[in-house]
Amino acid sequence: MGTGTGTVGGLILSSIVLSITTASLPGGTVGQTYSATLGATGGNPPYAWKLAAGSARPPWGLSLDHATGVISGPPTKKSETSTFTVEVRDTKKTHRPPTGENATATFTITIADPAQGPTRHQLPRTGSVRVRERVKAVT
Repeated sequence: MGTGTGTVGGLILSSIVLSITTASLPGGTVGQTYSATLGATGGNPPYAWKLAAGSARPPWGLSLDHATGVISGPPTKKSETSTFTVEVRDTKKTHRPPTGENATATFTITIADPAQGPTRHQLPRTGSVRVRERVKAVT
């Protein structure tokens, strides 16, 4: 985080430069609700969030809330890793002087396959299996 200075009417103004504070995002699992909140500091809140121009998208099923910076939804595509860039913008353009600052950060989210249980056609890999068989004696 940095600071910026400017002058208005001979007064020296100082503000904290807008920056994204979230360092990384957790992974998710297909079919399980995902939610992670992006954070920012500086500038003049409230902030507006969006995918940066030309950025890839978050994993299928996830969306970015433009007002809160929350990435949420149920991931729908198995074994997907997505790297994308988000931008946050200072929305108080009426502030004197107007800041109109923005900041970007790149994140990666990996979506895992859900844990699979055995189907009725699979045998357990460990343990024992009892087999019953009738044997007819030959005399």
